[in-house]
Amino acid sequence: MVRFKAGQVVTSRAGRDAGRAYVVVAVQPDGVVLVADGQRRTVARPKRKNPRHLMATGYYDGELGERLVRGEPVRDNDVVRTLEAYAACEGAAAGAPMGGGSHGQAGCDRGRGHGD
Repeated sequence: MVRFKAGQVVTSRAGRDAGRAYVVVAVQPDGVVLVADGQRRTVARPKRKNPRHLMATGYYDGELGERLVRGEPVRDNDVVRTLEAYAACEGAAAGAPMGGGSHGQAGCDRGRGHGD
């Protein structure tokens, strides 16, 4: 079974939100994963997901994850930025043009490999 941690980007595999990307905000003791996207589901009102209905993407924002674990305030736009960086990396990995160019490969390096 995959273990999830705060700051990790996941995608929903089931439900009406299937395919949607989220950031793990917390994992409850009973195993339920709390996720947010910063728009429909805010950090203040995260969605409860069964871990079997989530798929890990391999993208992890270490800075955001540490702030969540320490209980420091995290804003919805922090979550949105993490998801945008993840989307840019996925686009780069698929060979799609990035557009804008300011995020580039550096955005991918930020999330990959931290805390593995």
